[in-house]
Amino acid sequence: MVNFEDLSFKRISVHTILKKDPDEEFANVLLNMNLVIIDESASEIIKRRLNDAAHKTAKAFELYISDTLESGFFGYSREFPINADSEFVRSSGKIAQLLANATKSSAISGGYLILIDGYTSSGHQVAVVIKAELHEAFVLNGNSLNILRNIFLSPTQRFLKFGVIFERRADQIEEKHVEMGYPNDQYGCLLYDDQFRTDSIAAEYFFKDFLGFSTEFNPKIQTKRFYEATQKYIANSFETNERKMDLATALNSSMKNTNELEFSPKEFAMSYFTNEEMIENYANEIAIHLPENIEKDITLINRKLNSKKLSFPNHIVLSGPESAFEDNVIIINDNEELKNLNVSQDSYTIVKVKGKPFRV
Repeated sequence: MVNFEDLSFKRISVHTILKKDPDEEFANVLLNMNLVIIDESASEIIKRRLNDAAHKTAKAFELYISDTLESGFFGYSREFPINADSEFVRSSGKIAQLLANATKSSAISGGYLILIDGYTSSGHQVAVVIKAELHEAFVLNGNSLNILRNIFLSPTQRFLKFGVIFERRADQIEEKHVEMGYPNDQYGCLLYDDQFRTDSIAAEYFFKDFLGFSTEFNPKIQTKRFYEATQKYIANSFETNERKMDLATALNSSMKNTNELEFSPKEFAMSYFTNEEMIENYANEIAIHLPENIEKDITLINRKLNSKKLSFPNHIVLSGPESAFEDNVIIINDNEELKNLNVSQDSYTIVKVKGKPFRV
């Protein structure tokens, strides 16, 4: 990983990504062929923004470098240490064009693309690319409220996304990195995107199409993808609510099992889906899109695992913390129980919902 407070900036280049015109195939870029000069206080602010964002565990991830072409982000950034200033600026412009080419939707905002050629105190290379979207703010000047336009890199992190490629120190190289082979045994990569969703194809334009990163080996992301996809498959593929609830309970229990450090989506299906057709369908619809074995990391689903939810037809959901749910929610199953309720009491609320619930 990278300690951004330990980072020194050697050179910075900034280009402008224009919002895609509906009539164009992709976005355009305005190149700035000069280095950008910033003082120490500005450098410290950028480091602070990067450091704060990198600690948002649900939005910051260590990924896998999948695009190793010379004409990709990794390829260009690898040349930073040996580039003269003019070559660095040209390379940064090519990286900006990569982002413009990856921006194929008019819904994606433009902004500034900031390229940083940096290094750590130990002399290891760090290349940072930041997409900073523009927004507006106000400043009080005496009795006047003035608008500040084209603000960027403010503490509002939803306007910020960045990618990092860093040279690993010897003590950062683990067995799993060696198994991945070059370049991941020598270089690591990080992504921060406040708008990242594990099931969002829209987010891929930045981390996959532009940066050339892959989520395949990230335990947090793959665990969440498995959990949500399997949960959805159970809800849609089994007929009785009793069977759905049994399988949902088994899914939650397997995720909470601290003795199981790794799991297999196919093995889960074979263990709990007794119907051969269901197992085959799960393999073709869900497991095929997931790694064969996943290192378990429940960081992104921990909140869901510690909650209970009743899902009724027509998208009506009753949910709450597991402990509070068990103590305060009771399903009335027959007329006798219903007759014994005193509707005048204010200690509980009676709600009539159409359909039978599926509890997870």
